[in-house]
Amino acid sequence: MNQTKILILVLVIVASTGLVFGTFGFTSISAERGVSVQVVDDQHAFVGYQSGDLTVRDGETINLVTVTNQFPNTIDVTDVIIKDGNFTINDLTTPNGISPGSSDMIRGTVDCIPNKTQEIELTVTLTGGGVTAQIRGDTETRDFTITCAAPDQ
Repeated sequence: MNQTKILILVLVIVASTGLVFGTFGFTSISAERGVSVQVVDDQHAFVGYQSGDLTVRDGETINLVTVTNQFPNTIDVTDVIIKDGNFTINDLTTPNGISPGSSDMIRGTVDCIPNKTQEIELTVTLTGGGVTAQIRGDTETRDFTITCAAPDQ
């Protein structure tokens, strides 16, 4: 046999062995450092998100959500998305530079229909220390209700 035929035979044997027994290559990887963001009613969560049902008057500016930073770095609120319905929330003010262990408010002005109620879903995006986290307000534990009070007579 010449050298070409021997080489082809060896390559076929190696390829067949790889198919039968696997290549022992990596099928998955994991990062050296994992990142997880917990948002729960827990003193050890990285981000606290507190809201409650509110009664307001049309045009009133209110505290919508309290954000508590439990990361070891300062965080900024970089985006707030509000699911609109019959009510709208305008003129949002969002905190920046929330120090570790500190809390601050997301505020907004409510345009509402007197004697009506609406469920509010507010999604908050936070960044800090090389991490970006999004806290979705579309869960039962993080949505809240705004009731629009009747105007003073």
